[in-house]
Amino acid sequence: MLAAGCAPPDRDAAFAGCPHVETSADGPLCLRRPDRPLNLRVRLAGARSVDTVRLDGRAVSVDAAAVADGMQFDVAVPAGASRLTVDVEPPGRWTLILQDDAPEPAIATARAAAPAEPAARGRALRAASAGLDPRPAADLLLEAGHFLHVGGDFEAAATALRQAADIAERAGAHSRAAAALSVHAYHATERGHRFVDARQALDRMSGLRLGPRRQAELAYMRALLAYNVGDLRSARTHAIASTTRATAWADPRAPAYREFEAEVWMALGQRARARAILADLRGGVDAVGRPLERALRLNNHAWVDLLGPIDRPPARDPRSDLLTALELYAGVEQVDPCAVWTTRLNLALAHLKLGESARARAVLDGRPRPRCGPVDAAWFDLIDARLVLEADPATAHARYVALGRRAEASGMAEVRWSALVGRGEALEASGRLDDAATAYADAEALLDGRLSVLALAGGGERFLADRGRSARLLVDLLVRRGQPAEALCAARRARRRQLAGLARAGRLGRGGAADTRWAEALGRYRRARAALEAEATDDWSRSVTELRAVETQRATRLAELDGLLESTLATLGGPPAATGCPPLPSDRDLLLAWSPGRDGWLAFAAHAGGVVAGRLEGDPTSAPARLFAPLADAMRAHLPTAQRVVILATGALNPVPIHAVPFDGAPLIDAAPVVYGLDLPPSADTEHAEVDGRALVIGDPRSDLRGARREAAAVARTLAEGGWQIERLGGIDARADAVRTALPRVAALHYAGHGEVDPLDQWAGRLPLAGGSWLGIGDVLAAPAVPRRVVLSGCRTGLPVAEALSGGMSFAHAFLLAGAEAVIGTTRDVDDTIAARFSALLYRGVGARPDADVSRTFRAAARALRTEHAERWSDFRLWVP
Repeated sequence: MLAAGCAPPDRDAAFAGCPHVETSADGPLCLRRPDRPLNLRVRLAGARSVDTVRLDGRAVSVDAAAVADGMQFDVAVPAGASRLTVDVEPPGRWTLILQDDAPEPAIATARAAAPAEPAARGRALRAASAGLDPRPAADLLLEAGHFLHVGGDFEAAATALRQAADIAERAGAHSRAAAALSVHAYHATERGHRFVDARQALDRMSGLRLGPRRQAELAYMRALLAYNVGDLRSARTHAIASTTRATAWADPRAPAYREFEAEVWMALGQRARARAILADLRGGVDAVGRPLERALRLNNHAWVDLLGPIDRPPARDPRSDLLTALELYAGVEQVDPCAVWTTRLNLALAHLKLGESARARAVLDGRPRPRCGPVDAAWFDLIDARLVLEADPATAHARYVALGRRAEASGMAEVRWSALVGRGEALEASGRLDDAATAYADAEALLDGRLSVLALAGGGERFLADRGRSARLLVDLLVRRGQPAEALCAARRARRRQLAGLARAGRLGRGGAADTRWAEALGRYRRARAALEAEATDDWSRSVTELRAVETQRATRLAELDGLLESTLATLGGPPAATGCPPLPSDRDLLLAWSPGRDGWLAFAAHAGGVVAGRLEGDPTSAPARLFAPLADAMRAHLPTAQRVVILATGALNPVPIHAVPFDGAPLIDAAPVVYGLDLPPSADTEHAEVDGRALVIGDPRSDLRGARREAAAVARTLAEGGWQIERLGGIDARADAVRTALPRVAALHYAGHGEVDPLDQWAGRLPLAGGSWLGIGDVLAAPAVPRRVVLSGCRTGLPVAEALSGGMSFAHAFLLAGAEAVIGTTRDVDDTIAARFSALLYRGVGARPDADVSRTFRAAARALRTEHAERWSDFRLWVP
């Protein structure tokens, strides 16, 4: 209890709603705009109740509610109020000083005198800031930085914004400093491609005293930066944080943050989740009162619906949104012509994808084409060529050739890839199948080369992101032409390419030197490419001789840029990019593979003597027995002598337990041992443990799985009896540092414990270890060496992803990418008693010996488990490189 006459102790609070916050002798100072209402949300940590809320000593009523860490309430602050005081229980008081942030006359004078041209206006505003008080100086410098960025003077803009942040921070105006750093990071990311500068600005911003809404803004900016450098995992984490914080604090920018989160989910392949977010935001878009903002958001929503292959209809018809956006733009006197043109392009694309070519043409014909940059120009050319493809393939081919030539000259590799695919479709429609196959193969080669490097960058032209189309069309065409071996080669190369990118991506996003090197190299590439693209827009004015000389110089510069990225990427490690055709199986293997074609699935059976191909009828994911129908004769001929069946599952077939699918009345694994292959190319960099005959057994590291503890003990005894030297880590001894140290010095690993997987972000998967530590996917990929044989007896340690061509990332994949030769894991949650029983069956008899044939011992264990647990035996799989 407080003594009489004593004031309650000061309390801290988080609050949102103030445009700018500074510090004062009496506490935090809220600087509000005189012409706008002020609505505050206040959260007092540790408070059990709110006693009184006063504005200038007068009590006001609020509806306080309990939240996780205290009490929260909203309060409307009338004009002229100067002090908000809150008394809470346990006894405490929080005070907020309120003050109008009136515009300085010097700012209005500087704005009126500054020229309109962006760079010149920025320089004038920066000069006018000299000698002003901190607040107006910081405001002018922030505005100057924006215009300097728009005008292309990135160095001067960065300097102005850093000055603004310096002045504001010294004056205690942390929210102004944060605003300057946020603008600097945004422009450095989106316009200047100076990713290291952006990261430094955001790191500095995180050290300021930020209110909840600025914290949400910081999370959004980190998400935007991660998205641009290809770190989609971090982009997802920060995007979710930004929307969560902004929503909790009633931030008016929350819908925009959620729209960006939806775009990140789309990039991650989670289209249903992205569309669910946008559907939830629809009502808010319709209620937006400002025409320009509403038009922009309608266009953004439509764009998400349009993402995907150009030759397939959208999931939702977005045309009404786009027509409304165009009507809104028409009602505004001064509007960005590029915003209108982008909306028209999207409307034309919507008509095109819905089979209404005439309407698509009408949207674009006769309209002035503003110079909005090379991406919009390429976007128009792609739609234009597609519109004439069906009726006039020869004209379409000529347009694709011209677009490809321009894209090559300006270094737009993504556009060149789309032009090559379009050329192939035009040639195929003209009956020139040999030339069409060559065009598709050239598109695939471009993916193998430059675009396999740029894939980590997240893609600048995201409307060209359907990277599987060239492989799909090529494989289908080769099958139709009676070239099954060549078709299988193309399908396997596409699959390998994605795996190589997965391994390299695993080295990023960990906050180390590799991230910095990649950000620097990617930023240099993007800036140089932007310069090349800008040059290419003036090619129409050059003579033929001048154009040839310029194109030669650009080719040299592009080669240097590619070398920069490739050399940087090489430092990240991982398997090499796909080159050449993978070899056919040896005499002992029968390879079964499936690949998407133009309109359905294609199936392949390969053995030492050749390749057989066929088409599947219907959807094999709903009727897996169809998988073997076109391959039945080849399978009957070769299964009796096959020592292994190697499964190459693709895309939606990855989750299907093909080893359990019936063939001739019994599961496939009854006919021969079955393994799931990643089909990795051989790598001279693969490292293995130096000590053969040593095995590491990890059991129940969190001390909460009694079955796993017994399993590990039994496995250790059985392996020791089979001739292995055992190293055991269990309970408190199984910490992450001990496991990482042990992995390179053993030839086999058996892990019995939990498996934690996020189906929406498998890179976040963990094998929980002692003391709250864990082994992550990145730890495996970064290990100097890994065991040859790995058994991961935990939940979903090999969970496959239907959205990924090669199955996505899992612990099973990570160990194989790092150099393991055989990995046994699970595709679903498993009971620890079933896992222990499978392990006992796996190691019985010869299975415990160091020279055991893993594929045969796995088959025997799986078949034996089927007699005991008929519904769960197929959850276990064996993967090989």
